[in-house]
Amino acid sequence: MSNIALDIPVTITVEVGRVKLPIKEFLMLQQGSLVTLNNKAKEPLSFYVNGKLYGLCEVVAISNESNPSKEKYGIKILKIFSREELLKMSWSRVKLTL
Repeated sequence: MSNIALDIPVTITVEVGRVKLPIKEFLMLQQGSLVTLNNKAKEPLSFYVNGKLYGLCEVVAISNESNPSKEKYGIKILKIFSREELLKMSWSRVKLTL
């Protein structure tokens, strides 16, 4: 791989969960509303690289020792899926929709 390719940025996205709501319920949401997602608390989260599923992670707090109020979220990689695993997952979705 050329050195130029190694400088191309990628976007990492973490999905906390999903939910489908009827439009009627969606329109009733307001500040302070709670929405239950499909993931269970403490369950590993999916992470995506440039929009493609890539693995599992957990969210961690990363402290800034010089300024504790500047604590940020980070992720700890738990699993990176192999190509074979990703193919199996995509085929299982295709079968479910047929």
